[in-house]
This record gives sequence, C-alpha cells and structure tokens, in this order.
Amino acid sequence: MATDDDRAALLADLQVVCTDGPGLGPARRLLADLGAEVVVLAPVEGVDAPPRDPDADAVWNARSTIVAVPTDPEALDALLTGADVILDAPGWPGAPALDPAMAPDAVWVRVTPFGLAGPRATWRAGDLGAHAAS
Repeated sequence: MATDDDRAALLADLQVVCTDGPGLGPARRLLADLGAEVVVLAPVEGVDAPPRDPDADAVWNARSTIVAVPTDPEALDALLTGADVILDAPGWPGAPALDPAMAPDAVWVRVTPFGLAGPRATWRAGDLGAHAAS
C-alpha cells in the first residue's frame, strides 16, 4: 500500500504555477498532494478581486505557496519561466493576463466555462451555470 511519502514523491520535480480562478482548486490540491511544487498567483484584494476565503484556501491551497500576483513584469516572467505546468483561468476578476508565449516550454492548461473564443467566451459561470447554459 502506498504511503503519503510515496505519493508525495511522484511529482517531486514538477513546478506548477496556477492562477487563483474558480475550478482550479481541485487540480492545485491534487498536484500538490502528489509532490509538485505549486505556486498560486493570488490577486491583490481590492476593487477587481474577490475577497479570499480562508476555508477554501485551507482545502484547495494546502501544500501550495500563495503569492500576490507580481506587479513587476520581470518577477512574473521569472515565475512562469521556471514552471513546467501553468494552470490558468483567464478572464476572472483579479487574474493576471497570461500568454503562453511568456513560457513556451511549459504545458498550459486554460480552464474557462465556455472556451476562449465564441459568443460566450466572456461569460463567467461555475459548474451549474455552465450546465444550465448548455
């Protein structure tokens, strides 16, 4: 039977950078539980960003490092350049505008309720809203 140490070693060499958009929490948690180093880019709270939920952070960001989205483009580039995987939820309030050209060697996973293009591309929704609209 596998132990926690065995599971934590599976992705020990994987560097993941993740935006703090909805729907990415389970992926962040799973990757971190399997040993990946996960850095969560959290928006700075304010007009454009929703307030942080400490209970959600405790569940979905366990074993992850939460950092404020760097305002310095060079600092953001350094974070992205070192990543093997980038999980992105483009268009959510407070999320940084990331472009795959910023880290061309990384695997990019972009999660949106209605895709990146099309008539509903700018719509925001959770699982129930996406299901109801389809």
